[in-house]
Formats: sequence, structure tokens, C-alpha cells
Amino acid sequence: MLERLNYRVLIIYIITLVCMGIFVLRYEHIRKRDTEDAKNLFWILVLIVAGMVVDRSYWLLDPAVRILDEKDSFFLTDTFNSFLYFVKELLILQSIFFWNRFVDYAVYRSFDHVKKKYRRTFIPAMAIAVLLIGFRLLHSPHYRESSNPFLVILDFFGFVCYILEFYYVANAIWIGWKSTKERKAPTFLRMTVFVIPLILGFVLNYSFLFLPESVMYGNLHLMDWLSFDTRFPFLLIAVILTWRTVEKRYRYMDPINGFYNKEFLSDMNSYMEKNGYPNGVGVYFGSPGSKGKLIPVLNQLKPIDSEIFSLGEDEYLLMAGPQKQSVLRLLVKSVELGLAQNDKALKVKSAFAIRNQDESVETFTKRLLELNAE
Repeated sequence: MLERLNYRVLIIYIITLVCMGIFVLRYEHIRKRDTEDAKNLFWILVLIVAGMVVDRSYWLLDPAVRILDEKDSFFLTDTFNSFLYFVKELLILQSIFFWNRFVDYAVYRSFDHVKKKYRRTFIPAMAIAVLLIGFRLLHSPHYRESSNPFLVILDFFGFVCYILEFYYVANAIWIGWKSTKERKAPTFLRMTVFVIPLILGFVLNYSFLFLPESVMYGNLHLMDWLSFDTRFPFLLIAVILTWRTVEKRYRYMDPINGFYNKEFLSDMNSYMEKNGYPNGVGVYFGSPGSKGKLIPVLNQLKPIDSEIFSLGEDEYLLMAGPQKQSVLRLLVKSVELGLAQNDKALKVKSAFAIRNQDESVETFTKRLLELNAE
């Protein structure tokens, strides 16, 4: 039978779901998943819903488990609860993994950093999980004497998920911090709006680790509250706050391809000059009707010290450090040949400008924005 306090927990989950529904209905990008940012954050929301369903499912299923296992209810019940714990941790791990994908794409417009580290971290996490299981077997007589191998296996994989969760939170912070050291261009992404709510959710959820057993097991109301996984509502708060920063990014970045736009060029002149932004040359590329086919060609052929801007539909500006005219002509020819390999019917319009020695960044930017008219 559900206790009154558990009903209160259920109400909190319902409020979380209602807020989530309002959030999805309000923002079109989230609803349609038409950008990489929106796609990753949308799947985090889906995982939050699935996690809350799993977290509360024992209310309905636990009595059935006890009826089916009348002779030894602890065996099946413990296995069942451990299975729910593992599934819940797996869902939370996946939500944090999608957060890593979001940060990776927001900073580098790729998922390479996450893919490489995913393969490297699973085995170390398993090794740590083995140590934790061993410690638990040594210091918990009830756990050791339960003689339930399924419980040990499920707890093992639950520990693996738990360890990877913390690793990927740290990895997302590392990607954001490293990007500030490597890149001159801003990302308009505030890591704290996701990380702080996430950490608060984790701290509150595992606060029982700091409570004496006499206090924890002697208070049924407290036990019910401790069964409430605070990570889910705090994850929702983190997603909502993160989307607010994404909206600010969309003011200066094209939401579809992730490139900086004309407004960034116009408003960030002082930033570009101060941070030594690559503004020695600018090359305009336009290919009407190419539907983004020019993007992978530009990404492949662009110089190392360069940045691509979106000027409109199938119109791009590549800015780089000082280059010779012969190098720029070779770049233009290479882009034309690269696009022709994808579709011979597509044509490329191009023009370039070289910054004069005494030319201000504002004047040069104005010339660059007029290249598409040449």
C-alpha cells in the first residue's frame, strides 16, 4: 500500500512531467528536433521520463513479486530491486552521455571527443566496480550471506554505471574548460547551468551515505524520502537552463549547421580584434540549391587557422589568417572540385578579400559582408 509521503513524492514527479511537457510544447526546436543541440537535449528529456517510470515502478510490481515468491521473498525481491536500480542508473548514464554529446557538438561541432573516451573508460570502470563489490562483500554480512549471485551481478553493473556517470560529468566540464584554452571564438555555452543542478541532484540523492544507520532505519518517513531520486527533477532544471543558453547561442550561430552568422560578424568586431581572431582574409562561397552539401567540403579543405560563417541559405564565409592570393585561388578551385565530386550539376560562386594593413576590423568586416554581391 502506498504511504502518504510516497504520494507526495509521486506528486513531485507529476509536477516534473508537467513542466517537461510545457517546456517541449513551448520550444519548436526541441519539439521538432531539427538541430543537433535540440536533438541531444530532447533525448535527455526522454531518458528522464523513462528513469522516473522505472524509479516508481516498484510500487506496483513489488507486491506481485512477494506473492510469486512466498517461500523466500527476499531472494526475488532483492533481485528485482537491484534490477530496477541498474536500469535506472543506466538511463541516468545515457542522459549524461547525451549531455557530453551536446557539449562536444556545441564546442567542436563533432562527437569525436566523446566517442574516443567512451571506449577507453569502460574497462577502468569495471575494475573499480569489482573493488567496490569486493568491499561490500567483506563489510556487509547480510549482503554476503544472501547467496544471491544475480544480486551481485546486477550491483556490479550498477556500480559501473555509477562510476561512468561521474566520469562523464567531469569529461563534459573538461571539454568546456579545454575549449576556452584552445579556441579563440566564443561558444556562448555556460557549463554551470547544467553542472550545478546535476551536482545538487547527486548530492541530495546520496545524502543517506552521510547519515548514521540508527537515524536512517529508525525513521520510516525519512526512508521514504530517501527513496526519492532527486536527480530526475534536477536534470530537468539543468536541461531547461541549458536551453536558455542555447537560445542565446542561436542569436550568433546558425541553429542548423552550427556556424557563426552575420550578426556575430557585425557585433563581435571588438572581440575578434582583441583575441587575435583570424581576419587576414575572407573567402565567400555560395552554391544555391546545394542543401548543405558545401559544408563537408569546406570543413575538409579549410586552413587550420580559420572559421566558417553562415551568411544565409547555402552561403558561407571562410575567414582565415593572412594568405597569398595564389593560395586563395587554389582553395577556391579545390572547393569547386570537391563539390563537383558530390554533384556535378552544382556550381560554386566565390569571391575573396584581403585585409589592408591599415584597415580597421569594422571596415574589413563590412567588405566581407558585401562579397556575396560581387
